[in-house]
Amino acid sequence: MSFSVAVTVTWLLNRLWTFRHHASDRRLAEWRRYVAVNGVGGMINLGIFAGLAGPVPGLGVDPLAAFAIASAVALILNFLGSRRFAFGGPGSREARQEPPPF
Repeated sequence: MSFSVAVTVTWLLNRLWTFRHHASDRRLAEWRRYVAVNGVGGMINLGIFAGLAGPVPGLGVDPLAAFAIASAVALILNFLGSRRFAFGGPGSREARQEPPPF
């Protein structure tokens, strides 16, 4: 439940602020792409954290460092995925090659 609320709120904020010049007229399709990008980003985040923190004591990275590294990688991937796929997909102003609204 919390993921659904968080991803919807961040989609709306990104649509209104960060990617306002790329927002699509097809809101539901854009939201679905955004959920997909962030779902994959979340899995990558957890995978990197698990891989770095490791189940074998003494061989893994400090959990706080693993968390920071995984979060940084996921942040970059989520931003790039959102910019190129979620907000740059079919129906976006960018895809239609329209100038940004002023």
